[in-house]
Amino acid sequence: YGSKYRYVIEYVETFWKNIKDSSVRSNYNFIKHRGRLAYKEVVDLNYKQPVRIFLENKDGSKVPMPDCVNDVQKTTSLHDCIEEMKNFDDEILFPYIKNLVEQLDVIVKPSPVFDI
Repeated sequence: YGSKYRYVIEYVETFWKNIKDSSVRSNYNFIKHRGRLAYKEVVDLNYKQPVRIFLENKDGSKVPMPDCVNDVQKTTSLHDCIEEMKNFDDEILFPYIKNLVEQLDVIVKPSPVFDI
Protein backbone atom coordinates (compact mmCIF):
# COMPACT_ATOMS: atom_id res chain seq x y z
CA TYR A 1 0.00 0.00 0.00
CA GLY A 2 1.12 3.54 -0.61
CA SER A 3 2.34 5.45 2.39
CA LYS A 4 -0.57 7.87 2.20
CA TYR A 5 -2.96 4.95 2.76
CA ARG A 6 -0.95 3.20 5.48
CA TYR A 7 -2.44 5.21 8.39
CA VAL A 8 -6.01 4.58 7.27
CA ILE A 9 -5.42 0.86 6.74
CA GLU A 10 -3.75 0.49 10.13
CA TYR A 11 -6.55 2.53 11.70
CA VAL A 12 -9.21 0.17 10.31
CA GLU A 13 -7.19 -2.90 11.32
CA THR A 14 -6.72 -1.56 14.86
CA PHE A 15 -10.44 -0.80 15.17
CA TRP A 16 -11.26 -4.36 14.15
CA LYS A 17 -8.72 -5.85 16.59
CA ASN A 18 -10.23 -3.76 19.40
CA ILE A 19 -13.86 -4.76 18.79
CA LYS A 20 -13.68 -8.30 17.39
CA ASP A 21 -13.80 -9.94 20.84
CA SER A 22 -16.10 -7.39 22.48
CA SER A 23 -19.46 -8.29 23.97
CA VAL A 24 -21.15 -5.95 21.47
CA ARG A 25 -19.69 -7.99 18.62
CA SER A 26 -20.53 -11.25 20.41
CA ASN A 27 -24.18 -10.19 20.79
CA TYR A 28 -24.27 -9.06 17.15
CA ASN A 29 -22.95 -12.44 15.98
CA PHE A 30 -25.39 -14.33 18.21
CA ILE A 31 -28.32 -12.39 16.77
CA LYS A 32 -27.02 -12.76 13.21
CA HIS A 33 -26.48 -16.51 13.39
CA ARG A 34 -28.82 -17.82 16.09
CA GLY A 35 -31.71 -15.40 16.55
CA ARG A 36 -32.73 -12.90 19.19
CA LEU A 37 -31.32 -12.44 22.65
CA ALA A 38 -33.43 -13.34 25.68
CA TYR A 39 -33.54 -10.28 27.91
CA LYS A 40 -33.57 -11.24 31.57
CA GLU A 41 -36.19 -8.64 32.43
CA VAL A 42 -38.62 -10.11 29.86
CA VAL A 43 -37.82 -13.75 30.63
CA ASP A 44 -38.43 -13.17 34.34
CA LEU A 45 -41.90 -11.82 33.55
CA ASN A 46 -42.99 -14.49 31.07
CA TYR A 47 -40.96 -17.67 31.44
CA LYS A 48 -42.45 -20.74 33.01
CA GLN A 49 -40.70 -24.10 32.75
CA PRO A 50 -43.57 -26.42 31.80
CA VAL A 51 -41.59 -29.63 31.21
CA ARG A 52 -38.01 -30.82 31.51
CA ILE A 53 -36.76 -33.47 29.08
CA PHE A 54 -33.67 -35.52 29.91
CA LEU A 55 -31.69 -38.05 27.91
CA GLU A 56 -30.18 -40.88 29.85
CA ASN A 57 -26.61 -41.88 29.07
CA LYS A 58 -25.45 -45.50 29.16
CA ASP A 59 -23.90 -44.85 32.57
CA GLY A 60 -27.27 -43.72 33.95
CA SER A 61 -26.43 -40.02 34.10
CA LYS A 62 -29.07 -37.67 32.73
CA VAL A 63 -28.48 -34.77 30.36
CA PRO A 64 -31.11 -32.02 30.13
CA MET A 65 -32.35 -31.31 26.62
CA PRO A 66 -33.61 -27.94 25.44
CA ASP A 67 -37.39 -28.05 25.32
CA CYS A 68 -38.11 -24.35 25.12
CA VAL A 69 -36.67 -21.56 22.98
CA ASN A 70 -35.38 -19.87 26.16
CA ASP A 71 -33.12 -22.88 26.75
CA VAL A 72 -31.00 -22.03 23.70
CA GLN A 73 -31.16 -18.25 23.74
CA LYS A 74 -28.39 -16.12 25.12
CA THR A 75 -29.73 -14.38 28.21
CA THR A 76 -28.59 -10.88 29.00
CA SER A 77 -29.87 -7.76 30.69
CA LEU A 78 -31.79 -5.35 28.47
CA HIS A 79 -30.71 -2.42 30.63
CA ASP A 80 -27.05 -3.45 30.41
CA CYS A 81 -27.26 -3.98 26.63
CA ILE A 82 -28.77 -0.54 26.08
CA GLU A 83 -26.03 1.09 28.19
CA GLU A 84 -23.35 -0.91 26.44
CA MET A 85 -24.62 -0.03 22.96
CA LYS A 86 -24.97 3.63 23.87
CA ASN A 87 -21.41 3.70 25.19
CA PHE A 88 -20.13 1.77 22.16
CA ASP A 89 -21.80 4.22 19.77
CA ASP A 90 -20.73 7.36 21.65
CA GLU A 91 -17.22 6.38 22.72
CA ILE A 92 -16.00 3.96 20.06
CA LEU A 93 -18.02 3.82 16.84
CA PHE A 94 -18.81 7.50 16.27
CA PRO A 95 -15.25 8.74 16.99
CA TYR A 96 -13.88 5.95 14.75
CA ILE A 97 -16.16 6.85 11.82
CA LYS A 98 -15.56 10.59 12.27
CA ASN A 99 -11.78 10.13 12.22
CA LEU A 100 -11.94 7.68 9.31
CA VAL A 101 -14.00 10.10 7.19
CA GLU A 102 -11.60 12.95 8.04
CA GLN A 103 -8.60 10.86 7.02
CA LEU A 104 -10.26 9.72 3.79
CA ASP A 105 -11.19 13.31 3.03
CA VAL A 106 -7.50 14.28 3.26
CA ILE A 107 -6.49 11.41 0.96
CA VAL A 108 -9.27 11.75 -1.61
CA LYS A 109 -9.46 15.56 -1.61
CA PRO A 110 -13.02 15.70 -2.98
CA SER A 111 -14.19 18.61 -5.07
CA PRO A 112 -15.64 21.59 -3.15
CA VAL A 113 -18.86 20.91 -5.08
CA PHE A 114 -19.50 18.12 -2.57
CA ASP A 115 -19.07 20.28 0.55
CA ILE A 116 -22.13 20.17 2.67
